[in-house]
Parts: sequence; C-alpha cells; structure tokens
Amino acid sequence: GEIGLTPEDWYSLFLTTLHTNNLAIDDFGDGINSINYDIGSFLVSGGGPYSYWNRDFRQARAVWNDARVVNSFCGVRSAVG
Repeated sequence: GEIGLTPEDWYSLFLTTLHTNNLAIDDFGDGINSINYDIGSFLVSGGGPYSYWNRDFRQARAVWNDARVVNSFCGVRSAVG
C-alpha cells in the first residue's frame, strides 16, 4: 500500500511541517537531510521531479531530473495510500 509522493504531496507535507514544527524538511544543505525524489510523478521514460528546501535562496523547490543519474544526496519519501 505504499505510494510515492507527488510534488503537490511534498509541498503539502513541507508546509505542514514548517507550520507545526518550524522545520524545513529535505534541507540537503544541512549535511544530514537529502533531496526527495517525487516518485509518485515519475514517467516510464526515466525522468521525474524532485523536491527540496534550498537554504541558500530560502526556497522550496521542485526540479525535473533524469532518474538514471544517481546522486548520493537523493532519497525517497513514501506514504500509505
């Protein structure tokens, strides 16, 4: 029953966590967290969005990426659907 997040799911989780805990999730610039691949929106062609907090620009971002490129700073959040 696990499903991957879409960018919309991620933004909702981000804003809820920021509002309730004053915490920016997926802040990969802190050396602990990682960028989240939004696998709920990946295409068969191998690409999809990923979401993260950019601490330098103080922005929540969703960016398209080729999923065949593996990065050590990327991870996946899942939800129960």
